[in-house]
Amino acid sequence: MKLSVLMDIDQVIVERNPLSYVIRDLAELLFRRKGISREVFLNEIRRKRIARIKSGDYMGAYNYQDIIEKVYRKLGLREEVPILSELLKDYLREDYLKIYIDALEAIKLLKKMPVALIAFSSGYSEYQVPLLDKIGLLKYFDKIATPDILGYGKPDRRAYMRALEGMPSSALAVGDSLFFDVYGAKNAGIPAVLVVREKFSSIDDFLKAKYIREKISLEIDYPFQRPDYIITSMLDLPCIVESLL
Repeated sequence: MKLSVLMDIDQVIVERNPLSYVIRDLAELLFRRKGISREVFLNEIRRKRIARIKSGDYMGAYNYQDIIEKVYRKLGLREEVPILSELLKDYLREDYLKIYIDALEAIKLLKKMPVALIAFSSGYSEYQVPLLDKIGLLKYFDKIATPDILGYGKPDRRAYMRALEGMPSSALAVGDSLFFDVYGAKNAGIPAVLVVREKFSSIDDFLKAKYIREKISLEIDYPFQRPDYIITSMLDLPCIVESLL
């Protein structure tokens, strides 16, 4: 193996993580059973997640089980919080799994090259491993690198270093977020590929708008880092990888 490819999952391989549907339906269930506003419940989850991101707790920011348990207590709910990974099993079906075909084909092409494929996600392994297994892609990855396994989450530089342990040190990071994927990779000294699914007329205007959107959404300020590569199809990734070998 000559190169490690650190590949994000959500919005890169799948359009939307089924866990989001689990949380959405949990909000609906609490509304029907307890009369708790869906918006209140979901906003509390978001507030706690954003607070952890702002404090630099990137690992905790995606520990949805812990976040929801704390939201339950804040809302005065005494009942036991459902185990999200158990609920997720009912959502690992076609209705909730939208796979990007270009990603599927790109991964198959990459496996024919001398590269180590690493599933490098902010989501926890208890959610991402069953997802990859269900869509038939788990077997293509040489390593699973998630916050609960690494002890750190993107964009923390230490997450990248841990993810590369035992793998080729020469690496390429692939993701859809300027903050979690590009900023994180560049700070770790790793070239970054930004996957863009939206249409745009000017890439500079698009990057500027995306940067502003992410800062507002995450309520953080961070220096802009331009990705080394920008692709609109994952089928362009093997060519980039080949140029680095």
